Order: sequence, then structure tokens, then C-alpha cells
Amino acid sequence: MHVTTARRRTLACLALALAVPLTGVAVAAPAGADGTTGTVTGTAFAAATGKPMKNVCVNVVEASTNTMVGTSGPSTNKGVWSLAGVPPSSDYTAIGFDCKSGDYVPQWFSSQDFQSDATQFAVTAGGTTAGIDFSLSMGGAVAGKVTDAATRKPVAGILVIAYWTTAYQVAGAVCTSPRGTYKIPGVATTGTKLEFVPGDCGVTSTYGTAWYSGPDYSSATFVPITAKKTTTKINQAMS
Repeated sequence: MHVTTARRRTLACLALALAVPLTGVAVAAPAGADGTTGTVTGTAFAAATGKPMKNVCVNVVEASTNTMVGTSGPSTNKGVWSLAGVPPSSDYTAIGFDCKSGDYVPQWFSSQDFQSDATQFAVTAGGTTAGIDFSLSMGGAVAGKVTDAATRKPVAGILVIAYWTTAYQVAGAVCTSPRGTYKIPGVATTGTKLEFVPGDCGVTSTYGTAWYSGPDYSSATFVPITAKKTTTKINQAMS
């Protein structure tokens, strides 16, 4: 599936929103649970064991507008999560993610890697939409440092986007720190490819967009990912 630059940036912002739920994407004002809105609920499981998983949060997203209408609190010891105050609509979907350590790979409902493949569901006024379940797999992390190619000084505010290698789809994203460092957790063990984008983290920049060891997605260098470990020193010089 071809993904436009604008669409990729939107998905990257949604990936950033996994760590900071109210940043980077359009967010609807939460509605009161007064009978005019509904509730969405489900259970999170660890894929490796099939056991209920705590500390999983869920973003509920209106698919047609890519608007995040709310983020649940962490799932309980029994894996149960719930989000109230969701306005009625027929085209919601949701993404579950590890909101404690970030080590697990986020998953779209139901059991999908990509938002484009996510199953949609409806929410009705005064009703409860149940069975929005997730089964998360352990991932790894990728980390490195972004510097200026000429001065070798660290570059802050570069949006680092991790892509799936199985499809040209966003897997995660972070902004580089004042020291130019970044770390993206929850990346699938199928590996990743990285894009470095200036100007999307609130920092004005004259750098050009760069890919890790390649001019574009198709030729960018494959970065291996191992579960529970961090692939380090994936550095990028910007020019």
C-alpha cells in the first residue's frame, strides 16, 4: 500500500501520541458520560502466554478523520480496560499499547499491525461496545544519536520514524533530545527502517529529510531488532 508523506507524518504523530496521548494528533474534547455517549471496553493479553496483561492503554480513534477521541487508563491486573464518554459513531477503531515500559509492540484492533487494516466498530449513545481485545507481543528497541554532518554537534528536535519492514507503514516515532539522542521502544522483531525528518518536533530546521544509510525507504538499511533488547548506535548525520 502506498502511503503519502502527509499520511506518514500523521501516523508518526499518532505513534508519538502513544507516549503522550494528547500530543501530535487531533484530539476530540472528552464528552460526559450522560447517556449521550457510549463506553468502549475490552481485555488485553500477552501474546506469549495468553494471560491477561496489565498496564495496557488504548487510544480510540475515529477512522474517517484520524481523530483520537480518548485514551483509556491502564488495564487492570485482569487485563480489563475501559473508556467512557465516547461520542456515537460507526467508524471507530483502536490501538492498544504498553503504557508502562513501552516494550510491547502496539497493536490495532483486531490483531492488526497497521491502521489501514484495523477493524472498525460502532459506539452508540448509552451503550457499551465490548470485546475490543488486544494480544501484545514483546518487541525490542532502536536507539542512536543524530548529529550535524559538518560540525558533528548533536541535533535536537528531529523526528525519527521507525517503519515496519513488512510494509511501508509507521511503527513508532520519537523526537531527538537536546543531546541528539533517541530511543524508540516497542519495535517488532521483523526489524525496522528509519527516517529522520526535520521540522516536525517544534524546532525550525534547514536540514533535509534523511534515511538511515539510503536515499529512500526501499534502499534504506535494514535494522535488526531483538525482543527485550536495544539495537544501539543507529546514528545519523544531518546535512
